[in-house]
Amino acid sequence: MAKNTYINKLVDSRNYPLILAGILFGITALLMLLVFAITRDGRHLWTVLGFELLLYMLLNAFSCLIVTKIGLYLRNTILLYILNLVLVITLIYLLLGENLKNYEKGFPAFEALVFCFFSSLMLICLIRSVVNFFKDN
Repeated sequence: MAKNTYINKLVDSRNYPLILAGILFGITALLMLLVFAITRDGRHLWTVLGFELLLYMLLNAFSCLIVTKIGLYLRNTILLYILNLVLVITLIYLLLGENLKNYEKGFPAFEALVFCFFSSLMLICLIRSVVNFFKDN
């Protein structure tokens, strides 16, 4: 099976976690502003956030499987994921203001998505360890 060298070079680049986080945040911010301008409904902002968190987890999982320096990648991607969360939630707060408290019933779902992100990182590390074990033996 031939490797896609462009994808490997991109994922292995030092700035890839920043590029991934920046693109996802940019798309999310634009979608949130557009959705809020059209609907004026905070529920849709949370839907966009949930979509972004799931997409971030999926793209990051694929990236973790092919990156060569997993430790450096994990450190950078975790910091940028947390920064991304802070920025998106700040944007939601700026759009909703005090109405943010009206949506606290849905917070456990987003806590679960954040937990799933970190769980996926642990699972990817386990998978890579098993693959490396069998590759070396």
